Amino acid sequence: MPNVTQESNMTGEELFNLLLKMNDRNDAPRKREKTLKKLAEKEGLSSDALRAKARRWGNANGKSYPLMRKQATKNRSEEREKQRVARREKRAERIRAGEAALAKGADWAELATIFGIKTAEGAAQWWRRNHDGLKAGKKSKKSKKR
Repeated sequence: MPNVTQESNMTGEELFNLLLKMNDRNDAPRKREKTLKKLAEKEGLSSDALRAKARRWGNANGKSYPLMRKQATKNRSEEREKQRVARREKRAERIRAGEAALAKGADWAELATIFGIKTAEGAAQWWRRNHDGLKAGKKSKKSKKR
């Protein structure tokens, strides 16, 4: 058993940020534990001692690890929501362009270039799958299955 009272070479801030980074990357708990164990071995401390040191630094500097983790998770979900909205807008833009092209009498090959799809069959399939989603109150297949 390593000497727990021994001081590690890493600062509390470095440990705190490392733990936070592992959370931001969404590492699996086993991977986090493995990383921490390796580090603890190198430092000559237990993984709990390293965690405690990081927590002490966080508390001393007004940074609660659980709060920081919560914030990181919130940031990730906000980022995902932004991406979702961007995809939705892009899809709506393509559909509007497709409707305008269809009104002018365009065929599926022309629509394929508008949608950025290689084949006319693929464009027709994309249109059937996505165009219906714009109609108000229409439920997706997934929500119908639930």
